Amino acid sequence: EGIERGLARIRDDCYEEIELRFPKILRSSGGYGLDRLGPPGNPADPVKILCGSEGTLCVVVRAKLRLIPIPKHTGLLVLHFDQILDALGATPSILQHKPSAVELVDRLILDAGRSNAALGKRCGFLQGDPSALLIVEFHGDDAAVVSSRIDALATDSGVMKTSFAASKVLDGERQTDILSEAGRALGKVPPVARFGFADRLDDLLLEDRRNGWPVPDRVAFKLDWAAYLDRQPKRTRHIIEMLGQGHLRKDAAAALRITPPAVSMRMNNAYRAWQSFCGEAAA
Repeated sequence: EGIERGLARIRDDCYEEIELRFPKILRSSGGYGLDRLGPPGNPADPVKILCGSEGTLCVVVRAKLRLIPIPKHTGLLVLHFDQILDALGATPSILQHKPSAVELVDRLILDAGRSNAALGKRCGFLQGDPSALLIVEFHGDDAAVVSSRIDALATDSGVMKTSFAASKVLDGERQTDILSEAGRALGKVPPVARFGFADRLDDLLLEDRRNGWPVPDRVAFKLDWAAYLDRQPKRTRHIIEMLGQGHLRKDAAAALRITPPAVSMRMNNAYRAWQSFCGEAAA
């Protein structure tokens, strides 16, 4: 209770400054989230500011967890797409079916898995040569209900008009193979070269459910990223793509026949453009 009162006092005393200075963007991971404490007069939930503070605000000596039972049955629908933007565009329709999880796997991860001798044996669920997958998971206590929900998604014309194949997986071992292939292949991807806002590319290009970011926010962010890229010059998009795949600045410079400092200048401009775009999206 003492923490709640203290946070409420800070918020109430500084609310105008908080509203003025905190950016209105989809995701903010810098500093303490005072903007998440709500307007004056409401209770200040300490969880919203303590989580993510990495021990700098308090020490947790005891915690009570609200556990939920492990579902008795799970099932996957693996949707295949020719383009990653098709996968992103289909996601809002998929969310209407209320899945328990949606995992994006792009070509970078697929190629890393196929090229690995151990992981390649687990790629039998792939059909054709997709550029992106959406692994959609459903769970419940009734196997028939889980199966019917998967079938409903597989016959959704809004989703299937852009997905060229769908693999229904109910067998537990095959589900484990698919999820393991996606997770372990991610570890085979080369680290992203550091430039301008490259520290965000791990979130922009590679999916990681462990960060706890809600699925709707992740989808909105990825759609914003796609719209932002469409506004950028072709050469800038090419640089972002190369560096996002792990190439160095000198590689991008050689491919475009420009100097490495010119690559840095373009990425700095791209970063400022991204900041401006986030401001527009928030407005």
